Amino acid sequence: MRRAEVVQDLEAQGVSAFQLPEADQLPELAQERFQQHLPEVIFDTTGYWLPAAINSVGTFGRIAVIAAPVDGLISMPVLNLYRRGGSIIGVNSLLYSLEDCAKMLERISAAFEGDLPIPDDFTELRLSEAVAAYNKVNEGGSEKIVLIP
Repeated sequence: MRRAEVVQDLEAQGVSAFQLPEADQLPELAQERFQQHLPEVIFDTTGYWLPAAINSVGTFGRIAVIAAPVDGLISMPVLNLYRRGGSIIGVNSLLYSLEDCAKMLERISAAFEGDLPIPDDFTELRLSEAVAAYNKVNEGGSEKIVLIP
């Protein structure tokens, strides 16, 4: 997490978290936190964290990239990815119908039931405002947005 108050909120709810102000600190903090068992999967929700994620993921680990920087370009340590036997997976929800996404979310939701608290600091927007919401995030916004049909 980048903000100390988010870390405090999560830890108050029993979720282990640590503050990560800069991407280049991720490998060191992951090593400290996970020691012998580096993460098997890292979700990069912006593309910004990809180089640091490569240096942090465990052997045969996977990195799921669900967004990219505005220019779409990232410089990354491919040698470290290769040596770890890791892989990068691009996840583009625009390739799936709404119904397909709902089915996938239903299947994976069971893995998260009761393990993660529901955030209470989000903004609800109508589905008709989805493009504006994506633009907000694309411009660097970190606000949690929930689209309501």
